Amino acid sequence: MTRICKTICPQCRERQGVDIAYGMPGIELAEMAERGEAWLGGCCLTDDMPDRHCLACSHEWRIKRRQYPRTPPLLPEPTAG
Repeated sequence: MTRICKTICPQCRERQGVDIAYGMPGIELAEMAERGEAWLGGCCLTDDMPDRHCLACSHEWRIKRRQYPRTPPLLPEPTAG
């Protein structure tokens, strides 16, 4: 069984921060949200979407280490030979 690790909310300091999932949830993700193991963030996406949601105070925030580059890196072209 997978253990869900909740993070500390930077606003209320409670250990109730869960990952926010965006897009259409499957059955497993919907069940996780019902159990308070994830938060459903909806289908509309922007560049500055938060990563975490606090179940205690509803504060949402972005984790700095998860800041992705705006454009994916280009892969080198294969060389013949």
